[in-house]
Formats: sequence, C-alpha cells, structure tokens
Amino acid sequence: LIEEEATAPQTQLQEFDNLATNLKLKAARTALNQTRFGKDVTVFSGVTTGNAPMGGNRGTGCAQPNAGSSIAHDLMCLCATDNSAAGITKPCGFTAACGSGAWEACTDTQQAAAYSAIAAACKNTKAPATTAATLTTVIHGFLSALTANGGGDMAGTGAILLGQQNTNNCGGGSGKTCVDYSKYVADDSSLVDIPWLKQLRTAATQLKEFEKQLAKAEATANKVNSLAQKAEQMYRTAKAQAQLTNSLAPVSTQNCSAKD
Repeated sequence: LIEEEATAPQTQLQEFDNLATNLKLKAARTALNQTRFGKDVTVFSGVTTGNAPMGGNRGTGCAQPNAGSSIAHDLMCLCATDNSAAGITKPCGFTAACGSGAWEACTDTQQAAAYSAIAAACKNTKAPATTAATLTTVIHGFLSALTANGGGDMAGTGAILLGQQNTNNCGGGSGKTCVDYSKYVADDSSLVDIPWLKQLRTAATQLKEFEKQLAKAEATANKVNSLAQKAEQMYRTAKAQAQLTNSLAPVSTQNCSAKD
C-alpha cells in the first residue's frame, strides 16, 4: 500500500526536479527584464536608442510615446537632472546628473553614468522578496502615486503625471521632474497599456502560476517524507515483533521417566 501511495508523488517530484528552469519562472524573468529595460533589451543601453529616445527635449522625451517604455526610461525622467531642471539637483534624493547641458544633449556615456547612479540608489533600498503579491502591490502603488492635473489636456499632455509638473508638462522647469502618461488615458487606451506596467502584470501572473507549482511540489515532498517515515516505523515495528517472537520461542525439553 505504501508503495502504491508513494509512486504518484515520486513521479510528481521528478517533474519538479528542474523548477529553476520552469517555463513560468522563465516567462516571469523575461517580463521583469522587459519591465526594467524595455522590449528586446536586456541591459541599459541608453535612452537615445530605439526603446526609449530622449526626444527633442525633456518635455517630449518624458511623454508618450517615450513615457512608459521602460522603468529605466521613466526613472531617468524622474531622477536624472540636466540644465532644464534648474533649482533642483536631487529630485529623487540622490545625485544623477545627465551631463551639464540640455536633456537632448546628454550623451550615451552621460546617460549610462546617470542611470548607474539611479540603479545604485535603488540597490540601497531594502526591497521585499520578488513574489506575485509583491509585484501586485508595486502595481497598485504606482497607480496610486499618479496624479491628475486639472490644467492638463487629457488628449495631449499634463493630465496624468508621476512626479511634479511645471506649467502642465514634464520639461523640468522650476526644478520639477515628472513622467507624463496623459495619452494612455486618451481615446481607447488606458493606464494598463503602459508598456512596462503590462510587462509587470505579466510577470506577476507568471510568478503566481509558478508559486502554485512550487507549493504543489513542496506538498508532494512532504507527502513522500511522511510515507518514508511511515515505512521506517512499520519496518522497526516488524523487526521488533520478529525479535520478540524469537525470544518467546519454546525451548527443547527432555522427557524424564518417573522413578519407581
């Protein structure tokens, strides 16, 4: 009976031997990478290349279609400074200067230096474990942090922002930096269409499925361990009973005839 009970769990355990290469986990990692750097990009490659251009100036570079292309891009808009962000040197609490000229003049090398400063600051932040629940909390936190600006144009700029706007845009004037997501709520679009947010939602979904499989594997392992303990106990009981039987076996006796 124990053998029959153990066969199915053992088969399941073999299927979970390679959880580290599980397809759901791989999909989550891919989605998280695209959340951070953008589609088909695996490392920060500068916001002037394809996935997140700087734009003609900071105001256009930090609005659609560039806004939301990746977390790296949006963090550059929020945290990296240039000479248009007069009056502020640490919008995110640390120095991340993108050169000393205009936003659009920031070179690839200067961009890389600014993003490295941002990434280093993020690493110093105590973050919880990456789980489906954590990612869902991040998504809700991001959406809650967005602000509606009555002076903006829902079909244009300055209506839905992350950060601080100046004269209804994210050009960096008066030392204020932001990301403009206004056009994601125009026409048939919505905030869930923000590219990096979509990837983060995908990562959360894939991680949730992986966590279910992991929980199933752990339950199976516990069942196998329980069966092993049960088998060990039955073996010890049987062995003890055998020893007891041997100790109680009748000894040979010699018949003695009665004396006359």
